[in-house]
Amino acid sequence: MDRLKSLFFYAALLAGLALGLRWVLVSLGSPEDKIRWRLEQMAEGFNETRLAPVLAGLEDDYRDAGSGRGRDDVADALRWLFLHEDSPAGFLLRVEIPETELGLVLDPEGDAADVRGRARFYRREQDQGGETLWWDARFVARFEDGEDGWQIVRTAEVNHAERGGLR
Repeated sequence: MDRLKSLFFYAALLAGLALGLRWVLVSLGSPEDKIRWRLEQMAEGFNETRLAPVLAGLEDDYRDAGSGRGRDDVADALRWLFLHEDSPAGFLLRVEIPETELGLVLDPEGDAADVRGRARFYRREQDQGGETLWWDARFVARFEDGEDGWQIVRTAEVNHAERGGLR
C-alpha cells in the first residue's frame, strides 16, 4: 500500500511540474505567440468537434462586421456542423490555419492586434477517401488581451459568400 501511495505521489508531482512548466512557458510567450497559440487551439477544437476551445477564442461580445453574427450564432453553427457533418468514419470537416499566411500587427500599447489570415476548411469525401476544399476563408480579426487571454472581438472582410454549405 505504501508503494502505491508513493507512486501516486510521484505521478501527481510530475503532473504538477509539467503544468507549472507549461504555465511558465505560456506566460513568457510574446503577444504574437499567444495569438498564434489561440488560433491553433481554436483549429484543434474544431477538428476534434469540441465547441469550448473554439468559443474560448471569441470574446463574449464578439461580432462579425459583414454578417452581424455574434458568438452565440457561431456556437449554433458549430453545433449544427458537428452533428450534420459527422459520419461513422468521423467528422468530415477539417480546418488548417497556415501560420505563414498570418499577418499580425500589434497595437503600440500591446493589448490589441489586427490579424489578417486565412483558414482552409476541407471536407473528406466518404466514398473516395480524399478531401476537397470546402471553404478558403479569408479574414481580418481584431484580437484583444483581456481576462481570458487573447480573444477575437471582431472579424471583418470575411468571404462568407464563398463558403460551402451553410450561409
